[in-house]
Amino acid sequence: MSAHEAGHAILGVSMGLRLEAIYSVLTWLPTGDVRTTYCARFGRSKGNKRISILLLAAGAAGEILLNGEYDPKNADCDRLDLQELGASNFAYCVDTAVSLLKENIEMLRIVKNQVFESLRNFKACKVARGGNHVVLAKGSWVNRLSREMGSPANWEILNLDLVDKVDSLPI
Repeated sequence: MSAHEAGHAILGVSMGLRLEAIYSVLTWLPTGDVRTTYCARFGRSKGNKRISILLLAAGAAGEILLNGEYDPKNADCDRLDLQELGASNFAYCVDTAVSLLKENIEMLRIVKNQVFESLRNFKACKVARGGNHVVLAKGSWVNRLSREMGSPANWEILNLDLVDKVDSLPI
């Protein structure tokens, strides 16, 4: 999960988006159990389809670069969101995101490690306003890191004619 969310965060900031934070979102279920989901939340998006597609594909791309493969369960929501954007070729989108994230691999590792350490010491993490978002990495820290060591990602390399070609990976 830490590699997945770091992938979203790093590709987003390298495409010029402002990261608010990487969160763990807690939802209390009627059974009394707590469901935990994770997200990298950005400020106002540029509304560009290529950026939106690459941002969704970046989670699986981060996992591939740091873990050698992606976990299909982690990527399911992103894959469905990509399909809603008309991007059925998940493999192509992820491959393109991998090539862009490679340019910022060291920054990806640093953010992944920060998120991982936050998860290991979850009780020490700050709870955001509203009480159900736990901050795993502050956006200000990631944005500053990007300014110091990142290189811009050329999101225009994503070929929109190829994103709608159905790939052979299962949902």
